[in-house]
Amino acid sequence: MPIAGLIFIAGLVSACSATYKQYVLEEPSTKLVKGKSALIATPADRWYGKIEYSGSGRMTALATRAAFARFSNNISISAECKDLACLRKSASGPFDYDVIPVILHWEDRATEWSRLPDKIEVKIEVKIMVYDGGTGKELASTLIAGESKWATFGGDHPQDLLPEPRQIEIPVCYGGDFGPDLNHVCATLGINPTQAIELHGSVSYIVYFLGFVPGFAYLGELPKSLVIPRLPTPRRSVQKGSVGIAGSQTGVYPFATPGGWRLIGRTPLTMFRAENAISLLSIGDRVRFVPISPEQFVELENV
Repeated sequence: MPIAGLIFIAGLVSACSATYKQYVLEEPSTKLVKGKSALIATPADRWYGKIEYSGSGRMTALATRAAFARFSNNISISAECKDLACLRKSASGPFDYDVIPVILHWEDRATEWSRLPDKIEVKIEVKIMVYDGGTGKELASTLIAGESKWATFGGDHPQDLLPEPRQIEIPVCYGGDFGPDLNHVCATLGINPTQAIELHGSVSYIVYFLGFVPGFAYLGELPKSLVIPRLPTPRRSVQKGSVGIAGSQTGVYPFATPGGWRLIGRTPLTMFRAENAISLLSIGDRVRFVPISPEQFVELENV
């Protein structure tokens, strides 16, 4: 598959504030093969004037991985490496492809809150270069450029570089041993468990960010009737697949870990595969929670 097709069909969105175009800088000398492994560098955070946009490099690496992950289950990100020389020395290699994203321009988020219309087109530009993991030869490069519309309020968002949002359903068995905090949450908020479950499943949540531990997605926002503070004292261990709520967000613990969110249910789905560092959810995905019975939980867990 040509690099142009690989990146483009990832579905870079045409958001309400921006449209994105792709320019192939160099025609590929060979086709990229589906199923091959790739190691992606994390570009340096981009500066806008005197302001550093913290996290822009990581978000770009995640967006690049999301594109490649549609064609291979063996895609990894190197948080330490920013260039090809570093990737080729990586202890986690070798990989079939080395991928180097470089942020050429990143919009100043401050303009988003200034409530002043953009007077010129604001651009986000990311160059992606693909190298043969064995020979180090450059196979192809592409430029993804985004422009905000004339005189719109606010600028481009980092998530505008992400693939077309997927619609994902997560089955959840609520209450009991699956959700030990559900009854306390209901008593605190003045609702019953049936109402809490209906509320939690009534929203199409947006994956805002992945963090805390690998594969943990911050989803928002909860219905106001379910907003509740986190536990005053975190648990030492939370079971894999536990669904929690804290503040205006909800999330799923991808594996057993300490945690302070209030647990209302559990999913049988695997949220994060450590063997290839692939998360079920990506930034920008839309997520709905679907209630299931304990019997259905066991059935799905054994699939």
